[in-house]
Amino acid sequence: MASAAVKTASATNTALVLLDCQRSFIQGWWMAGVDPAEVQPLRLAFDHVAALLPKLSTDVRMLVTQCLFPTVSDFALHAPVDDALAARDAATVTRVIKPGNSVLKAHRATEWFDKVAASGVDGVLPTVVFGGCTLTSCIRVSALDLYQRYGGNSSQPRLHICVDLNLCAARASNYVRRCHSCMSRYITFYGHHAQPCTCKSGVDLISPADKAVADMRAAGIQVYDSYDWSHCFV
Repeated sequence: MASAAVKTASATNTALVLLDCQRSFIQGWWMAGVDPAEVQPLRLAFDHVAALLPKLSTDVRMLVTQCLFPTVSDFALHAPVDDALAARDAATVTRVIKPGNSVLKAHRATEWFDKVAASGVDGVLPTVVFGGCTLTSCIRVSALDLYQRYGGNSSQPRLHICVDLNLCAARASNYVRRCHSCMSRYITFYGHHAQPCTCKSGVDLISPADKAVADMRAAGIQVYDSYDWSHCFV
């Protein structure tokens, strides 16, 4: 989908949710279990986040999640992201620990989303944009759960929910397209010990990342290749 933003969006009614931009995913305990090339899409997405943050107005509210890891270094955010957040007004950044895939499971997260949802003015829905990791798990699950609670599935939608693919990513192997049979095996084994698709049909190939995007779009979530943040710039 082409880059676009809601026409009525402004910095005051736009919120950014950053899921788990943590060191462990690109240089620590989690990354140690996969080939280094696997985490390059995540590293690039985190760097895109770090480059965007200094440009955003302090009117943009942010929810930043971290999941628990066994060491302080693994728990810490990717350093450029952490530095960019530290430079912002602390009152505009809410930090929470996320115990599972869904952001709504994080303590105080629902309260934060309720406040964002209540901030709409003159019938304009506040916009929530997701970034971080990973696209195929926490981003997908969190966006779908948020849509279920605040989006089009309710009688009165309270939030406009988006995903910025420029700010989020998954492991490199999750972008490899497979036939549906090979995809099922890949998902069953969570990507471990799964061989690339060797089927010759070339028909209906799909990657886990493609499927995550398709699932979100089918539900009604706006997924952008690159969300237009220009209305939020300082």
